[in-house]
Amino acid sequence: MIENLAWLALLAICILAFTFLQQKEGRLHGLKKEIKSLQNDLRALQQLLREKERNLDLLQKRSAALLKWKSRAIEAEKELRDVKGSAEFISSKRLEDLEAHFSAERDSKPLFLATSHPPRRHTLGSELLSMLERAEFEVILASPWMKRDIWDMMSPHLKRFCRQGGRLRVVMRGRPSDFALGFSDNIGRDIEELGGELIIAEDLHAKLYMVDRREAIISSANLTKSGWEGNLEAGVWIDDPEVIKEACRFIDEIIARRQR
Repeated sequence: MIENLAWLALLAICILAFTFLQQKEGRLHGLKKEIKSLQNDLRALQQLLREKERNLDLLQKRSAALLKWKSRAIEAEKELRDVKGSAEFISSKRLEDLEAHFSAERDSKPLFLATSHPPRRHTLGSELLSMLERAEFEVILASPWMKRDIWDMMSPHLKRFCRQGGRLRVVMRGRPSDFALGFSDNIGRDIEELGGELIIAEDLHAKLYMVDRREAIISSANLTKSGWEGNLEAGVWIDDPEVIKEACRFIDEIIARRQR
């Protein structure tokens, strides 16, 4: 009887041991599957990482190339601006314009301009934008007050002009009280970003817009929404050499006084 119990106990122990080993083997098999899955995931991540590294390297090379081209573009723009701003170039263009004027190659009749209400064929805003499209080497905008909405309308033309080496000069009053009261906006940074020059003349009241020292608008209108559309404003477009010469002298005196 005792021997039978001993055998039964031994058999039970063997069964438990066998069951334990089976469980261990099952867990080991499961662990191996998990390890294999993790290894596959790791290889996939390593492959993805290598692709990311290659893409990053490619982006860095492209960025370096873009920076190089941007640097070259900036240098070319500066060289172009220096050439277009030289006295020799301006004198040559001035002589060319005078020859064209006196040979009657273009219409030199003054053109009356006014605000758009009532609707008119020639308005101050439309004619100024047309002038900016024709600009080659110099744009002068003299207006006591300037608002951003009008500046934004002119910006595409001014950006193109400045990228091609043109010289932009903006003359305005620039009084803090004008900004505080909303009569004008501070666009100094916008002018700087274009590579233009801001001239502050606190006693400025004239509104004069000139392109290439060849054509100009002399008007009562500021570069503001009310000046272009709201108020009853008027002015003239001219390209008469004698009048343009006096307008250039007027602007040059303002700039010289500011520099002094």
